[in-house]
Amino acid sequence: MTRARLAVVAGAALAAAAGCGSKSNAPPSVSFRLPSAMAVFHGKTVSNADSIRVYLAVANEGRDDLTLVDATNDVVLPSSVLLRPLAVPFPNRPALLASASLGDGGADVLVGVSAGSSVLQLIQTWVPANTVDADAVTGQAVDLGADVLRIVAMPPDLGEPAKTARLAVVLAGSKLAIVRYRRGGDDVRIEKDTTFGTNGVLVHGLGFEPADLAVVPGDGAHVYAATLDPVGSPAVQGVAEVDVAAPAEPWPVRGLDARAPTRLVAGAVLQERRNDLPVPDDLGAIEPGPGAFTGQPVVKRVYAVLDEASCGVQGRIDCGVVTLDPDKTPGPGDDNIPEDWAGWMPYRAPIAVRGRPLALAVSGPPAVAPTDWTFGTAFMRLVLGTTQTVATTAVGIVASENGTIDFLDLGRFKNASTTFAPVQAFTSAAPPKEGNRIWIEDPATGAGATSTEAAASLIHITPGYALDESWTVSFQPALPGLQNRAAEMGMFVAPDQPWLAIQFGDGTPGDAGRTLSQVARLYHPALGVRVGDIVTFKVDSLKLHGVQCEGLAPPGTPTDLVDSVPHEFETEIAQLLAPDPVLPPSSMSARPGGAVVLKLRTKGPDELEPGAAPGDADPPEWRACWDALLAALSSQGSLKGLQVTVNAGRLLLVGARVGYAGRAELKTEYVLRYKADRADPRDNGLPDYAYQDEDALAALCPLADWDGSLPMPAALDCGGAGCDRDVCERLILARKARRRYHLSEDCHADTTCQAKYAGLTFPIVNDAVLRFTVLHEALTTAPIQGLIRDLTLPISTGSGVVQLAVSAGGPTTQANGAITFDRSTSDPTSGYRFYVSYPGNQIADVSPSLNPVASNTIR
Repeated sequence: MTRARLAVVAGAALAAAAGCGSKSNAPPSVSFRLPSAMAVFHGKTVSNADSIRVYLAVANEGRDDLTLVDATNDVVLPSSVLLRPLAVPFPNRPALLASASLGDGGADVLVGVSAGSSVLQLIQTWVPANTVDADAVTGQAVDLGADVLRIVAMPPDLGEPAKTARLAVVLAGSKLAIVRYRRGGDDVRIEKDTTFGTNGVLVHGLGFEPADLAVVPGDGAHVYAATLDPVGSPAVQGVAEVDVAAPAEPWPVRGLDARAPTRLVAGAVLQERRNDLPVPDDLGAIEPGPGAFTGQPVVKRVYAVLDEASCGVQGRIDCGVVTLDPDKTPGPGDDNIPEDWAGWMPYRAPIAVRGRPLALAVSGPPAVAPTDWTFGTAFMRLVLGTTQTVATTAVGIVASENGTIDFLDLGRFKNASTTFAPVQAFTSAAPPKEGNRIWIEDPATGAGATSTEAAASLIHITPGYALDESWTVSFQPALPGLQNRAAEMGMFVAPDQPWLAIQFGDGTPGDAGRTLSQVARLYHPALGVRVGDIVTFKVDSLKLHGVQCEGLAPPGTPTDLVDSVPHEFETEIAQLLAPDPVLPPSSMSARPGGAVVLKLRTKGPDELEPGAAPGDADPPEWRACWDALLAALSSQGSLKGLQVTVNAGRLLLVGARVGYAGRAELKTEYVLRYKADRADPRDNGLPDYAYQDEDALAALCPLADWDGSLPMPAALDCGGAGCDRDVCERLILARKARRRYHLSEDCHADTTCQAKYAGLTFPIVNDAVLRFTVLHEALTTAPIQGLIRDLTLPISTGSGVVQLAVSAGGPTTQANGAITFDRSTSDPTSGYRFYVSYPGNQIADVSPSLNPVASNTIR
């Protein structure tokens, strides 16, 4: 067997490989072949024919067999040929495995399913030969009548007979089956329980397609399914709770609203940390774990990975692992997510993960505590680094497509993170452009910061909200996604009010049967288009339509390049237009993404040089192009195939991750935060709903959840009195300023912690993602002393989160399964474990309960 270490990529050192426990000969190599599923079971094998032990079974879809590994030490079992591992033949590419205990100390149920099969084949774990029973007629296999897609073992139910075990099985065609097995009359063998349902099976339709299946420990009445489909009544996006104990057919389905569809799901019963009070238990070598949880109720939780196509900074919830409370009864418009304990958001922030999750598993405390552990079996040890260990009540893992395995501290509903790095901000002074720059202002002096260090200290961010992000503050840059786009034009309501839509199509603009592409949703607040923004035309694209004018070189063009660069002219947005109604319904509208009404632009005073001539604010070259454009529209009716860029009218803040992040003003503090403060001078007298949370704002702006489908539903029109686009922008920015991380630190007298969070009082609750003030500096040697387009100030922020994770490595990193295993009953020092399978012929065995973090690869 090849045993390779996993690389610990954050918060912990490399782990030493666990001992193989070899005897006189080295064990054979495992040599997995496309491992597709795993299950831990108790039973006998030819290697240990006289006693029941615990094993890891791995389905090799590429070799038609099961590999058996000693789950206590990861040693592969030898066959009678010592150079080969023990393999159990399994026909037709085994794709699924599942095991369940009958609760009597005997051998476990172990079933497997061949790829594309409808038959649960029973592996005989109670005899050393481990024969596979594939006969559904005279044997103990079960034919469910439809392809088996997923299997999960059900917890024991109080109403179930002793020595029985149930499996929940997802079938093709949106069906769910419950299959029950029992101990045989000889009290040794296992057989299907023919007293249950029809020949041991109950099958009901679901009405939705499960993407993943899970149960909650101790709850034998419910199965939880992640799904991309709406579920429940009223229908919600999230996780489906199926009541399999109900006598009715079909089983009742209740939707747990997660604010977005889900792909993966797991369950746990635990206590959650008391975050609303300062408790001195989160720093130091070993924290007094019970202090963090004392007095808190034991709660039932369902964890789900949100579907990335529907979550994110522009959606109703950020992406990650969402926590759901099945016992919460949501009111109208509410969800099943626990409340934000800090009272800021209407729901708890999901746990952020890196990469796209492919597997999810959750472990509770091990049955046997390590000998050096003082907090008993109600808590589990979570090692965050060589000097930091915490007690928690449940730990999760997320295996992502990038090869990382992230650990989650579910007792604190956050990443398992060392948080050694403080939240911080950096900036650097970009080279002045024509002797000008925008820079961080020191409010105490009203002048620019004296150094990059001083500037960084004047950029304020908040733990729990701070992002690992690269920001830019720029003067009149192109709006994200709106640079060098194809556009069409026509007349709106008057000869001097042309409309412009960013789109490309055949035929004549306005024709009902046209086919359009490259449509920009100018009307959607996510793009951030505002009245007063600039639409810049490339003159060459106008000349193709007979619009003859010369325009000017782009602002800031060096003198020696003025004649060689493409010229342009500028207009200003005077009005935003909603998408047109569609007539007939089957055709594309004239402007399905909305449009803008233009007027000729006049430069602002701070864009002009001292002593500028009267024509500099309204250059004659621009007016000539404007007049020629209006004349062409008047004679031709419409124009298409124009090349335009939409620029911000003033300062624009953009994040590399979050995109459009709002507008700043010179010499005025800009604050990007979830909720506005009533004392904020930037509120400019907006009504009280400006201070409501995102759900209240969303109720006033249905447009924000427009998914881009064309045409836009008429119900989302934000042109009337019922929808204020200023409110829409507040909603868009609030979603980008949400909490990302729940803090559990409390400094108390810890000087290291106090230095890390200088000036902050714990528990930190709510504040800005980013807060700063900028000014314009015209350096004394500058040849130009007006604001110049694309003056840029970069800002970098760090969240302070150092995620505890390991890297699987290997030739393939696409995890295809994860399970948990309690090894403490055979070795208390090993504690709880996670197995993660990879199609690159390897299994990762990891645990954050050891110092350093245990990480081992079985190949």
